[in-house]
Amino acid sequence: MVSNNKTSEIYESSGAALTWESAQSTYLDAHFAVDMHMDLLVNWKVTFHDPPPPLEPLEGGKDKSDYTNHMMSGGERWSLKNQGWGIDKHCSDFYLLLLSSICSPDDKTRLKYKGYLDKKSEILAEQFASYTDMAVGGELRHTSTKMLAGVPKPLLNALRNKTIGRNVDGVSRSSAWIGWYHFRQQYGTLALRWAVKVFNNGKWGNAYGGDKWGAIANTLLMYETGDLPRLSFVDTCFGLQHNGGIYFNKWWDRKLYELHQVMNANLEGRYCYLYRHTSSNVQRLLNKEEIMKQCQCNDHGNGS
Repeated sequence: MVSNNKTSEIYESSGAALTWESAQSTYLDAHFAVDMHMDLLVNWKVTFHDPPPPLEPLEGGKDKSDYTNHMMSGGERWSLKNQGWGIDKHCSDFYLLLLSSICSPDDKTRLKYKGYLDKKSEILAEQFASYTDMAVGGELRHTSTKMLAGVPKPLLNALRNKTIGRNVDGVSRSSAWIGWYHFRQQYGTLALRWAVKVFNNGKWGNAYGGDKWGAIANTLLMYETGDLPRLSFVDTCFGLQHNGGIYFNKWWDRKLYELHQVMNANLEGRYCYLYRHTSSNVQRLLNKEEIMKQCQCNDHGNGS
């Protein structure tokens, strides 16, 4: 996410995306991008950094520990939970707290669960926003040469000079993660708008980028600009898919099968399955009897 330091300012419209032509001249001159509709201006505070040198790509013959350390350096920059983070349990926790905050029999109990849900969603939204941001930067490195003509100049330069870099030039995913972090620090939400534009340019194949990644980047953009509430953002993130499946596989890839099972159970109303897969802390908070009343299973004891 973008820092809010007061050392420099970027202004952009909250009502409509700036055109590249307007942003180009103002960024080059004074780091301002101003929409003609003055009543829509939003003040963005960001810190400008010189981009760090990208991580050197791993050479052939490196062992698994070298690869893991290489990946970790990118994930740590974005302050992500470790790769074994129990995202499946967090999914179960989230949806059963949401269910309880809606379906509990009285206002006092519903408000109690809403408080727990707010705390859970705050943690998840922070992690999902950072993860989504990082993943978007990593995917941008697959921008092909034939797409470069339509890329806004700051992003074009970052792809060419290996601040973000491109896969065809030997830039790794981890290097792109770190480069995108600094690019976002410099250009704020405009960088996300540019990413959405690049992903939705209609020139991608089936393997990388394209409309699915445009939807992923736009989900973060809507959350960051306040157009998508926190609960909706978390709910949307759990359902997002990219060209290779559940989009959490760029980092939290150890519990994807379990997460898939939990998500299917939630969609089918099999809340007894979710209950058995919640964290112990949340399970102690829940009213099992009320959960089972809402469950769509025929048998709550057979593990279905």
